[in-house]
Parts: sequence; C-alpha cells; structure tokens
Amino acid sequence: MPHKQAAALSPEIQKRIAQIETMNLEEVSASLFGILDEFRSGTTPPYQADAIRNAAYNRIQAIRKELIG
Repeated sequence: MPHKQAAALSPEIQKRIAQIETMNLEEVSASLFGILDEFRSGTTPPYQADAIRNAAYNRIQAIRKELIG
C-alpha cells in the first residue's frame, strides 16, 4: 500500500501549533474547543484540525511530565 504524503499545513495553522507549544493547560483546552468549532463549521479541514489536536496532545503530555516529574 503506498504511503500518503501529508498535505501542507497553512501558515495560520503552523502559527497556532507554535503557540500551543507554550500554552498552559487552560489555554490548550480553549484552543481545542476553538478548533473543534472551526472543524464543525467547515472552515478548517480535517487534516489541519488533526495537526492541532496532535500538537495539543503533545503539549498536555509535556505539562503532565512537568507536574509528575
């Protein structure tokens, strides 16, 4: 089965991912709700919403490691 090449992310989405990497837990949560609303309204394609979700998951894991040690 051939490997699908990832579609390029828009500069806006790349900027949002960079911002997520410095957010606290509350800000990450708000960002996730925002992207969910955009996805539901059709303004953000699924692959871009998924990229933001992955960045948020990675940030939450980093916060978790900071808290647990």
